[in-house]
Amino acid sequence: DKNKKLFTYLMKKVDYVYARDSETVYESKKYWLETAEFFMDTSYFAYDWKSVNEKNVRQKYIVVNINKNGEHFLDDIIHDVQYYLDEWYRILYVPVAKWKTDQYSDSYYFKKIKSVCGKTDKFEILDWEENFWKFAEKLANAEVVISTRLHLFLISNFLGVRTKVYPYQKKILKMQEVLRNIEWAIRDEE
Repeated sequence: DKNKKLFTYLMKKVDYVYARDSETVYESKKYWLETAEFFMDTSYFAYDWKSVNEKNVRQKYIVVNINKNGEHFLDDIIHDVQYYLDEWYRILYVPVAKWKTDQYSDSYYFKKIKSVCGKTDKFEILDWEENFWKFAEKLANAEVVISTRLHLFLISNFLGVRTKVYPYQKKILKMQEVLRNIEWAIRDEE
């Protein structure tokens, strides 16, 4: 396989690997790279999480995102959104990918969810690019974050917000395991 050959070639040129999960560390060491080491995903270092956590006040809205790769979860996500709409929650949708074509634009799924659920006055866009600090504060006060994206899941988790992730890729499952292990380690220290 071409990718495996390229990977093997590149690994021979590498002196050190930082990986965001233990499986990747283990696999790197199989390539005789004993210097492989765990390093938390860089999204962890994007914000002063503790300062936001101190001010968290749950409000009556949820944050949602779905991307093309998680499209097969669309019916489940619509079901989740409908549940919260029936409980009088507002829906804040985060369009991460903003392509001009519908194929990879998260806005396509925003429109689709709104059209299926109705109550369009209960939906709004939560833009993460406009002002990341305001975005993080808004995210921190959400009742729940429902997403298919790894970094929205991670940032929400770091903020202490309940998350429901639909894992379309192995990387999301790996990060869920990393976070569980970190939680267990913190509990063991206490």
